[in-house]
Amino acid sequence: MQRRRLIIGGLLGAAALAGEALAPRQVRPRWAEQPLAQLIPRRAGGWIGSDDDGAVVLPPADEQTMAQVYGGQIARVYRSAAGEEVLVVIAVAAARDGALLIHRPESCYPSAGFAIVSDEVQTIAIAPGFDILGRFLTAENGARIEQVLYWIRIGSALPLTVREGQWASLVAALRGHSADGVLARFSTVTADRDAAREQLLRFVKTLYAFSPALGRELLVRRSA
Repeated sequence: MQRRRLIIGGLLGAAALAGEALAPRQVRPRWAEQPLAQLIPRRAGGWIGSDDDGAVVLPPADEQTMAQVYGGQIARVYRSAAGEEVLVVIAVAAARDGALLIHRPESCYPSAGFAIVSDEVQTIAIAPGFDILGRFLTAENGARIEQVLYWIRIGSALPLTVREGQWASLVAALRGHSADGVLARFSTVTADRDAAREQLLRFVKTLYAFSPALGRELLVRRSA
């Protein structure tokens, strides 16, 4: 009986050590070496950004708190000389206990009183010869109609659904590290869906081109 207890105790101890060894390691990404505000330029081509976040739909306070891991989040309004406006939210997060804490516009907007009336996958030509996939949706709250283009990066993946995001986090954990993540959200207030799509796609391409190398890595981890 004593021998059996010793064997069971040894097996449990080995399992605990194995679990500790396999637990995901927190790996600080290279982009976290600089403040988030410095990674996303305030001037991009003819666009100038300001911290007029009163015009930007933000997630509830508890989700904002969850998103504040490395650099938290920034909310800016970019304006062009032609009078165009793009509302920008860049929110970063990291895995905690196997869960990656990133709010999605599908839940953020309804919590602010909006209804999601359209949602589709969108190809984004973010740089010459480099396309990514994101989502383009329309959110309405009374007379305010907001067209939203966004993507979520988890590690090097760009998951389009919650399930894909969970899988990306799991794959990173199985590889022995916790994936970092970011929500990149761009929107404009207009009922003209087609014009908004063109404007947002053009803006994103410009912002990416003017971002420093670490800023581009924050937004999209491009494969070699």
